[in-house]
Amino acid sequence: AVELNQILFGPPGTGKTYATIESALEILDSRFVQEHQQDRPALKARFDQLADAGRIRFVTFHQSFSYEDFVEGLRAESDEATGQLRYEVVDGVFKSLCEVAGAKVTQQAEAPVELGSRKIWKMSLGNTLGSDAGIYEECVQGGYVLLGHGGSIDFSGCNSRSDVQQRFAGAGVTLNGANDYSLTSVSTFVTKMKAGDLVVVSDGNFKFRAIGEITGEYAFKEHPDYDADYSQMRPVKWLRQYSPSLPHGELLNGQFSQMTLYELRSPTLNREKLQVLLGAQAKVNGGNRFSPGQV
Repeated sequence: AVELNQILFGPPGTGKTYATIESALEILDSRFVQEHQQDRPALKARFDQLADAGRIRFVTFHQSFSYEDFVEGLRAESDEATGQLRYEVVDGVFKSLCEVAGAKVTQQAEAPVELGSRKIWKMSLGNTLGSDAGIYEECVQGGYVLLGHGGSIDFSGCNSRSDVQQRFAGAGVTLNGANDYSLTSVSTFVTKMKAGDLVVVSDGNFKFRAIGEITGEYAFKEHPDYDADYSQMRPVKWLRQYSPSLPHGELLNGQFSQMTLYELRSPTLNREKLQVLLGAQAKVNGGNRFSPGQV
């Protein structure tokens, strides 16, 4: 068995960095090392492949490399809705690897999910630190997603943005211009999302906690606990749920936006990583998630 904790030491220029490639592959893909032991380009290509997949993180410790970079720390972010500065706890390199290795998944899909031409949507389901934190668990248990915009207005029958805008006006709601975000989010939720589309549930800007498949049309479902929120519903089949939430790098080439609902597209969305999360290659063993090259 390969020791998982190793220290390569020696003066500069003695090949420590060079040796990390084979050492890392001995842990992650020992069979590949045995089959290509004398093929340095193949070993380097496999190392790069695993690094691109997030299984390997290469860092250089220097004077400005801080605890926040390695473990966790606060990062200043601008709230797109209010324009105010806020601070979010962000995982560092080491902690994000630990989170991925320790994440548990509930796999509800019986077969691999092919992406095809499906649209992928990012959606927030309540604020994990807010008064609506329970919305996520409600949606998971109920098999649906709820939108916190649109108040108690029923948008059934709306087929376009203008239809949604007229429904707002008919209810006496004054919008903040043509680009009002409530108008945009409701229009997307009611008229653009389709059965078969996938929805990724974010957990802040740097993590995600579930992936689901939209299974039906929009429906108005007045919420008993919120007078003017979370009454817009779409049925969902939950495909994956993660605890703790996975780092955004397991899915994206960038971070999530603060917006409640929007379409995830390339190059920000890495469809290959999403396919691994949903495909036959992602295995469940005793509740832990394992992907190719992770063990």
